[in-house]
Order: sequence, then C-alpha cells, then structure tokens
Amino acid sequence: MSTISFISIDDEGGRWTARAFDHRGTVVETAQAPLDAAPPLQATGVTRLWATTGPDAPAPRALPAKPLSVTQGHISALTQANPPERIHPVEAARIAGLLAVQPNFDGVIWLAGPTSLWAHVSAEEIVSVTRAASYATLSGLGIVPTDGAAFSESCATCLSRPERMLRMLANAAQGFEGADAASGAILGAELAAARPWWLGQRVIVLDHPRAPGWATLCAAALEAQGVPLTLGSGEAALHAGLARASAL
Repeated sequence: MSTISFISIDDEGGRWTARAFDHRGTVVETAQAPLDAAPPLQATGVTRLWATTGPDAPAPRALPAKPLSVTQGHISALTQANPPERIHPVEAARIAGLLAVQPNFDGVIWLAGPTSLWAHVSAEEIVSVTRAASYATLSGLGIVPTDGAAFSESCATCLSRPERMLRMLANAAQGFEGADAASGAILGAELAAARPWWLGQRVIVLDHPRAPGWATLCAAALEAQGVPLTLGSGEAALHAGLARASAL
C-alpha cells in the first residue's frame, strides 16, 4: 500500500465503493461491498476521503454553490430548496472533476445515470438542478434501453406530448411496443421536463457505469433538437473530482 496516496469511499447506489489513488491521481485498485459490511480497502496510515450521506457527513450546502467542499475528510452534499433536490457527494465530485478540466465551462452538465441529474453551471458554481428517473423506470419495467427504428419518432412525440409517455411505456411493458419506442418515449418526456436546462445551452453528457449505453441514447435524443453537446466519461470526471477533493 506504500504507493497509495489516498482512498476514496462512497455509498452511491446503496453499496460501498472504494478506490485507491496513487500520487498521480490514478486509480490503482477498486473494491465494492454491501452497506451492511465494512467499507473495503481500509488501509492504515492512508488518508481516506468520504463521499457519503451517512450520519458523519457534513450538512449539505445550499445552491448556488461550488460543487466541492471537504470537511474533516468528508465531501458535502448540496441541496436545492425549490424544487427540492439533493446532489449526492459523488455527483458533486463528477461535476467538480469536469470543471477541473474545463474551468470556464458555462452551460449544463447532464449526469446520465440510473437517476439523471441536470445541473446548470456558471462561474464554476452549480446554479440549479433538476432530476429524472428515466433509466430506473425502464429497468423497473424490465425494458432494456435501445435506439431502434421507433426511437426518434417516439422521442419527438413525447417531447411535444409528454402525457403520451405512460401509454407507450405500458404498451412496451406488455409487449405491444418495442424497447426502442419506450426508450424514445421516456427520453422525450424527460427532455420536455428539462427544457429550461438545455434550450439555448451548451450541454455535456456524462455516462455512468450503472447505466451502460444510456448516455449515448440521451445524447442522440438531445442532438436531434440541435443542441451542441459533448459526450464524456462520468468515471473519468469522478476520478478527477475525487483527486481534486483530496487536495482541499
């Protein structure tokens, strides 16, 4: 363990994930465990950085705010009063990692995970956020997201008529519609709800390891609206954010 600079531990997704970083900010080991077990990679003599929401975590900070604040080795969460939203410390680290690479970015960061987060960023602060559970909803219905022939049409339909999304999902769950129609429908409804966060904005879409392929569909749906966007790695952003937090 002599090559380890610090270990990050988070509880995103209802399980412990620990990452060991070397002095260059590169992840050299990863381990996971259920929350009712001890966090993995508990090495003595190594700094630990916690990105968790448990009782030892600091009080959440109110938006607008810079994404990162570290208190006694804990990254704080953030909150928005209206509409009520909470940003997990791991999400804050992802946004901070992206801003470490693009400090002058002004626009929207779309974290396309199991529950997606749209974050309006300006002057290196998170200004406002909104959230959607599109991927989680499809997964709960047993639908594997895909971008087949009906994807674009159903996306456009539910962008203009989001009330049609539930009918399309019901049909897909019963086998009357394909997964491509369901994927497009739920993304169209999400884009309708998040319109103030992407209309006229630059957007960066970050993928998530627990939602494989989803960010690509999200980017395709948004590109069809003529929005200038970049598709990036959520894990790379997270590693950069955790490395940045370790220095605070």
